[in-house]
Formats: sequence, C-alpha cells, structure tokens
Amino acid sequence: MGESLNDNLQQQAQALFKSWFIDFDPFSGKKTQEWTTMTLDALTSLIYCGITPKYCDESKEIESLHIGSTGQTELPRERVKAIKLLLPDEDSMNKFNSIIRPITMAIVANQRENKKLAIIRDTLLPKLIAGEIDVTIAQP
Repeated sequence: MGESLNDNLQQQAQALFKSWFIDFDPFSGKKTQEWTTMTLDALTSLIYCGITPKYCDESKEIESLHIGSTGQTELPRERVKAIKLLLPDEDSMNKFNSIIRPITMAIVANQRENKKLAIIRDTLLPKLIAGEIDVTIAQP
C-alpha cells in the first residue's frame, strides 16, 4: 500500500514539475524573462565522468550525446558541460517548492513508515510461523 501511494505521489510531483518547468503552465506557456539559460559547466564544475542518465524515457536528448560503438559507449564530459539548462528565478522556485514540499514530505514519511512496518513484519512473522505467538482471540 505504502509503495503504491508513494508511486502516486511521485507521479503527481513529476506532473507538477513538467507543468511548471517544461510546459510553463503557470506562466501562460512561456519562459519568463527572469529565468536564465546557462550551460551545465557554468552551473557546476563537479563533472568527473560522463554517465548517461537513465531516469526517464525523455532522456533521449542526453543519451544521444554518447559516442563509441555498441556496448562500449561514453558520454564525453565536454558534451555534458555544454548542455544548456533553464534556471527559474528565486520567486518561481519558492512558489514551486511551497507546492511540492508537502508531497515530498509525505513521500519521506511514508518511506519511514514502510521501513518500520517491514521491521515489525520481519520480527513477528518468524515467531508467528514458529507458533511462539498465540493469536487466538481471548474470550471475555
């Protein structure tokens, strides 16, 4: 149950992200002037090796940057560094975060709860199977 709930919450978060930062729905479908475009290299200098991200089906643009033969491909650092990113202004990010924060907090809370329930299950199940715990209903 918890995993399917988290899957649903993650889908909602992804839909919100797409609406805001791909389709620009809250901004009449257009990139606002306050947003800036910069390369990944300008944003960070922490690229040590080229790794093709496989986080979704829409990563084809990044995956298409690889070079090499089948089975031995590489994503060159220079190509990754040149990827252009659109960075929202602080106000847009704050508004988005205020919407997405409850969803992410619910996901984290569900993950913690699932972990606790798994520990309880793993502790009780062997004892139930071994007959160490009596589960008969007590008569009044």
